[in-house]
Amino acid sequence: MANLSYWQGSWVGGNDMLPGDTHDWIIFGFDAGAVFSLAAHPVVGDPYAGERILEVTGMSVEGDTSGRRLYFSINNAGGASIPGYAICVSITTP
Repeated sequence: MANLSYWQGSWVGGNDMLPGDTHDWIIFGFDAGAVFSLAAHPVVGDPYAGERILEVTGMSVEGDTSGRRLYFSINNAGGASIPGYAICVSITTP
């Protein structure tokens, strides 16, 4: 039977994430066969901020004798700056 795990992290910077900015992330410590689902959720609430759009891109897995690593990027794909965001990850393992 498969196991489902969930992880949530966040980024809040001293400076906003500007349109076109990218943040690179890494997840490590998982075994072969792990399946990831990722979503990035921008902070909302400011009615004058405009539309905030985040996208998850560039997912790749690297493996060697020290283990496996999942690399991905969060991109500000909208036209408004973003003061913070949450990253939600679900991991299904065999």
